[in-house]
Amino acid sequence: MESFNLTQYRNQIISSIYEREVIVYCTVFSLDGNYMIAGTNFGSLCVYNLSTSLSQLPYTRTPIFSFQAHEGPIYCLSFTNDRILLSGADEEIRGWNWKEIEESIQRGKGSVKHVFELIPKHIESSRSSVSLVTETNGMAFDSFHNALWSVGGDKYGYLWDVETRQCTGVLKGHTDYLHCVTLGKTSFQPITGSEDGTVKIWDPKTLQSTGTLEPYKIALPPTHSVPPMDISSGKWVGAVGLNDDETWLVCGGGFKGLHVFHLPTLSLSRTLPSVGNTQSLCFDEQDGRLISVGNSKYVYHWNLDGRLERKVSTTSGPTSLWTASINNYSQKNRILVAGGASQNINVFINWGHSATTFQIKNE
Repeated sequence: MESFNLTQYRNQIISSIYEREVIVYCTVFSLDGNYMIAGTNFGSLCVYNLSTSLSQLPYTRTPIFSFQAHEGPIYCLSFTNDRILLSGADEEIRGWNWKEIEESIQRGKGSVKHVFELIPKHIESSRSSVSLVTETNGMAFDSFHNALWSVGGDKYGYLWDVETRQCTGVLKGHTDYLHCVTLGKTSFQPITGSEDGTVKIWDPKTLQSTGTLEPYKIALPPTHSVPPMDISSGKWVGAVGLNDDETWLVCGGGFKGLHVFHLPTLSLSRTLPSVGNTQSLCFDEQDGRLISVGNSKYVYHWNLDGRLERKVSTTSGPTSLWTASINNYSQKNRILVAGGASQNINVFINWGHSATTFQIKNE
């Protein structure tokens, strides 16, 4: 009779829980466009080789490399000019040398150590009266000034000098914690969205707010019918996006609809009748369309004149989507990925249907 293997049984239970409970909060593409990286609620980073994965469709692909990057959830990812992968988590922002990760991929194994750590110091937390650190919910990297903007669990935004690894400025003006930040590609002005229901535009030099929007106060036009099953849940701003020429600013969150503002005048241009909460959005740089996801299994493709171009269902999993990203670094590997409350990240090649899935695994 074969003896009972307690270690094997324990690992099977852990893997089963991991695969059932894992959430993909964020995705990013390497600067050469050859890899996609996903961050999870269990603190792991999973790396996928796009050239290999996309040449073997429609098979589900597992990570070519994964490692434990943080003890808690990873909420956001970004890259610096010198190929440092940044991961924002519950207590710290860590920097990882991408060259070391590539070397570990080539060896097929190996441990990776973060090269630096940024810790947003406590100013005032909305979660409790006393908190030494705050989680990082969003990051935006300024490639021209080699600087990083981060926002999170307190009501402030932080400006970091990536070279010296020092915090050089603080954005003050929101009254509740921050969910997201985006950055103008030419103006370099940060735009933040908060639980307090406001979107603020900031002067990157003076660190003062130059404008405030309250999208939750905007009523949907009578022509925009929202189904009775709509599950919008509040005034919070969960996602902000800016098109390439910085003309159009889009805001979504707990309120009904996606609101499109003319950024130079801060005037409302139109409202897109989305259903439910919006948790992530991005612009397609090739055709200017907007991609949005939220607390449903659908990926929405919008024309900024208000038309819904596509409503595409994800497969094999998520009933709530937290991240949508487009690989703009490589035409050969140009894909859209959408991930959320599932171990499966949906991969779109022609945008019309999910071509395959990248699967999160507990290594």
